[in-house]
Amino acid sequence: MTSDQLTPHAIEAEEAVLGSVLVSPECLADIHWLSPDYFFVVRHEWIFEAMRGLSNRHAPIDYLTVVDELERVGRLSEVGGEAYVLGLVNKTPSALNAEGYGRIVERMFVRRSLIGAAQDIARWAHSDEIEIDEVLRKCDVRLSDVIVGHSNNQDTFVTASEAAGDLWMQAVRWREDPGKLRGMCCGLEPIDWLARGFRRNKLYYVAARPNMGKSALMGRIARGLAANGYKVLFYALEMSAFEMTARMACQITNIIWDRVEDGTLTEEENQRFLDGVVQVGQMSISFCETSGLTMQEYWDKTTAFEKEHGPLDFVILDTINCARGVGDNDTAKMTYSSRMAKNWAHDARHNYALLCTTQMNRALEG
Repeated sequence: MTSDQLTPHAIEAEEAVLGSVLVSPECLADIHWLSPDYFFVVRHEWIFEAMRGLSNRHAPIDYLTVVDELERVGRLSEVGGEAYVLGLVNKTPSALNAEGYGRIVERMFVRRSLIGAAQDIARWAHSDEIEIDEVLRKCDVRLSDVIVGHSNNQDTFVTASEAAGDLWMQAVRWREDPGKLRGMCCGLEPIDWLARGFRRNKLYYVAARPNMGKSALMGRIARGLAANGYKVLFYALEMSAFEMTARMACQITNIIWDRVEDGTLTEEENQRFLDGVVQVGQMSISFCETSGLTMQEYWDKTTAFEKEHGPLDFVILDTINCARGVGDNDTAKMTYSSRMAKNWAHDARHNYALLCTTQMNRALEG
């Protein structure tokens, strides 16, 4: 078996895509997500490029114009001449199925991309010249590029009619129950009303300068959500789970931590604090203290957590600055982390809200 036979591809589907466009040019809009480099056969890639070029110039697309475009860029003879382009029409079962043919082409491309990523990962893993942390970073980026690239090509279009129907039904329900926040509430009224209740599959940010109490606020939000019956996963990247539970117990009991640590509480205060600790321990909050991972790795850890412990309602990451970015400078690294956070929050495969804190630069004061 040759390497070509081992490489995922679908020649007939590629021919059918091109033939469909020649027969019915308007179907090009149905496969707007299809890129020329998705094609396994190079001449098919060139023909599709010619079609896209004509479409971008608002020129008509048919056998003659495609042949003329290929001739103009000097590729007509390399694709097999006029006869090959015309033959594509006869190899198309039905132009009505253009999107289906395109999805087959896309699927084969993704499989080839995964194989290429796996080969790169294997090569980096075998190399002793690359530090293991760098190997892990490169592997994460390489695989994430394939996954995110594929996810971005999935149609998420909703017609105005569908959206209007959903809005109409929601408006009727809201009118029957006025004055109520529609999302998840944490019990801090200013926060709850500012967010209008936290919504699932939505990304929230809390930004502040260092030492302004971001972690304390996150602890209070997590505690309030848990008290309202929501299941919370808290990535405590700036302090330990012990410290976070201590803060929560102090918030509940209005007792200063320094006095707890100094052992100077009165008997009544000590009992009140211990009752607060028990109360925190009964909350549906899980902590993860692992720092230095990429946002993709935190996303994967959350998915693994749900598989083992059941669905979540809320995820807090404190702070996103502690996640390992990808890039040559701080701006590029933060851009990567922010982009991944957005993709993570909007992933339809889960049903929780994502709240990230971010530390603002002290230099902003200047």
